[in-house]
This record gives sequence, structure tokens and C-alpha cells, in this order.
Amino acid sequence: MSSNTMKDLKLLLVVPSRLQQTLLSKSLTRFGVEDIAICRTIEEAIVRMREAGPSLVVSSMYFEDGDGLDLVEAMRQDAQLASIDFMLVSAEHRFSVLDPMRQAGVLAVLPKPFAEDDLYRALNSSATLAALKANVPQAENEPDFDASALRILLVDDSLLARKQMLRVLTRLGVSEALVRQAEDGQEALKVLEEATFDIIFTDYNMPNMDGEALLLQIRQKPDMADIPVFMVTSETSQTKLASVQASGVTALMDKPFDLDYLKYLLSIHYQQPDTKPESLDLRALLPASECKEVLCSDVDGVK
Repeated sequence: MSSNTMKDLKLLLVVPSRLQQTLLSKSLTRFGVEDIAICRTIEEAIVRMREAGPSLVVSSMYFEDGDGLDLVEAMRQDAQLASIDFMLVSAEHRFSVLDPMRQAGVLAVLPKPFAEDDLYRALNSSATLAALKANVPQAENEPDFDASALRILLVDDSLLARKQMLRVLTRLGVSEALVRQAEDGQEALKVLEEATFDIIFTDYNMPNMDGEALLLQIRQKPDMADIPVFMVTSETSQTKLASVQASGVTALMDKPFDLDYLKYLLSIHYQQPDTKPESLDLRALLPASECKEVLCSDVDGVK
């Protein structure tokens, strides 16, 4: 990603600590980001977003008037703010606290202290998405495949997670009219009886029928067995994930996921249609330190 593209980012820092404001601002400036606004509360941030329309919000977890989940949910429920990318930077490590953030479709969850490489990757994804949304004619932003005709099924019990994935896919050129959605595995099977799809993105943990049970059903049906199934999840149990891989998942991705990995996954299936790679765990492509906290709803990420 060029420094010119980073320069085009409009960024809002929502951070109560003045020290953290300074540290983050310095890192962002080093990467070429110039347009940086700062707020200390959720109320201030909502007002500022409506006035300035940033392309990315970088937020702490806790504020005097709420927490990061309150902020991102308020954004996702507001039509004017719903498409703004959101990145969390926090020392919080509890799964019960961070998982709802991942389900809400955040761009990245970075630990404190964060590695600048991780911050750069998150900024790179946001800048790329912004360029795609604006139809910026930069070759590095163009997918290596034509996504406009892909028929896609999104399966996730989180509406926010589905909306985030849909935003990313449409920015890559996928037609929203060709995307169907389901809240769990049972509903997905009903949709699959009505229509044919080129690719399925599914969550792992869902009510009624989880992602693995859905995957097993798909692989047992001759007319569906070859459909690529990408599982996006925040599940950390290696036993469960190994079982999913044995069930025939095409790729595992962490929540949140990395845009570049998503483009890679799609390209290896649709740029070279005769190639059928073995099941992929994208987390195996990254250092262990990056696997849990870095980007993507599922291309460096799975749920």
C-alpha cells in the first residue's frame, strides 16, 4: 500500500488516555496518515463521525460513558456510520469480552502494547477498502479475479458480522444481489435447497446447527460436495478446529480477518478453477504472535 493511499485515510482516534493518544498518533504519522482527529468519549466520537465521516475509527475498549462494544454497535446501527471501519486497541484479553467485538465485524483487534507491523497491516486493509469503495484506479487494489458473478452464501448468527463481511465482499466487486444470508446451519441448508452457490462463508459457533455440522451436511450431498466452504471463527480450541479440518473445510479464517488473505483465498479458487488446494488453516501462515490478534472476519480469521 503506497504512502499516498495511507495519506488519504481519514482517521478518528477514540482514546481517553492522553499518553495513548500521543503514542498512537506518532505511529500513525510514521505510516503516512495525516488526517487524525481525537475524541475521548463515545458521545464525542458519534458527533465527530457524523460531522467528519472518517474512513477508520481506532478505539480503546473502555470509556467513562461505555465501552468499545457500545461504540461499534452504535455505529453499525446508524445508517450514516455503519460502513466506517473499526479497529480496537486494548490490553483486554478475556475471550468473553473480545469475542463480541469480533462478532460485530471489526477490522482488527490489536493488543496493548501492539506491534507496529500489526498496526500497519490493519491500516493497509482499511486504506485498501477505502480505495476500493471509492473506485480508486490502483492496480494493487484490484483483485486477481472477477468477483462480480460469484454467488455467495453467508452463514452467521451475528447480523453485524454478516454485514461486515458483505461490505468487504461488495468492495471486492461481489454483487450484493448475488449474496444470500442465513442465521445458522439449519437455515443455510434450506437456502441451499433453493439456490446454487459458488462459495460459502460460515461461522463456527451458531445455535441450532453449528458450522461443523453444516459442513458435514454439505460434504455428504453430491450436488454440494465441491462447494468451497470458508469457516470464519474466533474459536481457539485446536481440537475443535482439527475436527473441522477433517470434515472437509476449504479454509479456516480468524475473526477479524485480513483483506489480503480474503483476496488470496478467492483468487486461488477462481483465478485457476482447475486447482483444488487442500484444506487451509491461514493461521498456519502467520507467526503465532499474530494469529490471535491480527486482522480479518476470516481470511486471517475464522469464527
